[in-house]
Formats: sequence, C-alpha cells, structure tokens
Amino acid sequence: MKDGIMTAIVTPFKNGNIDWDALEQHIARQIDAGISALIVSGTTGESPTLSKDEKKQLFRFAVEQADGRIAIIAGTGSNNTAASIATSEMAVAQNVDGLLIVVPYYNKPTQEGLYQHFASIADAVSPIPIFLYNVPGRTVADLLPETIARLAEKKNVTHVKEATGKMERITEILKLAPRLTVLSGDDKTFFNGLSYGMKGIISVASNIFPEPMVALYNSFINGDVEKATSINELLTPFYDVIFCETNPTPVKSAAAYLGWMEDEMRLPLLPISAKNKPRLIEVLEDIRAKL
Repeated sequence: MKDGIMTAIVTPFKNGNIDWDALEQHIARQIDAGISALIVSGTTGESPTLSKDEKKQLFRFAVEQADGRIAIIAGTGSNNTAASIATSEMAVAQNVDGLLIVVPYYNKPTQEGLYQHFASIADAVSPIPIFLYNVPGRTVADLLPETIARLAEKKNVTHVKEATGKMERITEILKLAPRLTVLSGDDKTFFNGLSYGMKGIISVASNIFPEPMVALYNSFINGDVEKATSINELLTPFYDVIFCETNPTPVKSAAAYLGWMEDEMRLPLLPISAKNKPRLIEVLEDIRAKL
C-alpha cells in the first residue's frame, strides 16, 4: 500500500440520503489528483450517523469506483468490540484494502482492554491490514506507544493514525514498533511530523486541496523541503479554518461552496454557522487565487 496523502473522504448527502452522483465525482477528483488512498466512513464521513446498510453500500461503491487504482480503507471501529468485528468482516466482504479502527470512545477502557479490543479485531479479519486510530481528543482514551508495540506483534497491524499532534509520540512509537507506518491524523502538524518519521497523513484538507497536498508530500520525500514548506505555509490557514467548527462541518461547507455537493449534514451536526462561513470562503478563495 502506497504511503502519502490519504483522504478521509466526506459523505455527500441530498435530501437525507447519500448523494451517489456527488460521491462518484468526488472520488474521481481524488484519484485524478494522485491521492494514495481513501478512508470511507470515518469521522469525516459522518460514520456515527450512517446505517449498517449505508456503510456496506459505501464500501462496495468506493471499491468499484477505485477499480484498483487507489486503496480503499474502511472505517469500521466503534466502542463495541463484537460490533466492530461484525462491521469489519462485512467490509472485508466488500473487498476493501484495509480497515481503520478507532480507539473505543466514551467507555474509557484500560490499556489492556484496548489491547484486547484491537487484537480481537485483527485476529478476526487477518490478513487484511489494520490501521490503528488514536485520537484522544474525541475518544478520551489514549492508545499508548507500549500498547501499540504489543499490537504490532500482529502481522496485519500495519499502520497507526496518530492524531495527538505530539511529535515525541511519533518517536516513541517508531522506537518501540519500527515496522509500523505512522500516519498523521492532524493536518496542522502533519508537515512537522514528516521530519519525525511519519510516512503520510489521513487528511481532511485534501478533500478540497488534494493536488497541493500530494505536491507537498512528494516535494518533501524528494528532498525539496523549500517547496514543501512553501506549500504547507500556503495551506496552513485552511488547516485552521476547517476546524473552526466540528469536523466535517467546515470542509463539507467548503465543498458545497465549490458546487461539488449539497451543504447537508446529519443531526446532531449542522452546516457551518453564518458567523464562520465568510471566514471559510475568504481563506478558500485566497488559497485558490495563489495556486
């Protein structure tokens, strides 16, 4: 599986249903831009409000649209181990290329509980690749490097999406589990993370700016740090503004502004507020004018 820019893709809605035409076009834009993989039914895809049948349809649809050109990673984790296994097995049956499993949220498991959760899922779906997803800001629980190292003994645990934003965390993980691929889960700190050994990102920003994100990564790994720095500085205001409200509200509103999909969320999320929308559009247009 290629390293690099992986997009946590939004799920377009229209009149309460998935807008398959908009999704097809959005996937095509991502593929044309050179994205390495798409994460389907992640938090950015509003996974908490998707039904089991909708997830199944999304996984199958994305695999069909990708047609082997990029990897499709299915978001299948939850705070229920048995349900996570069932969703993961369903996703594997749709021929996805990997599974993104988030740290269980709300029920605050111990490190041993976290280990048993991820190990059970990995064993159930082996050999498909597992992406561990650590985002304490949303889940409360923190998957520590020592637990990640234990999970790395499972051959199909291959990636870690690390969204703490702490650079020292990358170093710790790679020291204890050097065979794992560490990916950023935070657009704002991604560029710095590359210098610490990250091999890519699962990005929100690349929904809107896939080509610049790919150019940033390629420039860095090819030794053109000056160009990579310049692109990162250009995109930094966008990294900020797309988190001015709960993700994916701003990034979906940006896509709607560009005419790519409806500005429609599922409750309890809402479209971006009237207060923040002008700022979002100003940043978006400023970057587009400079590209």
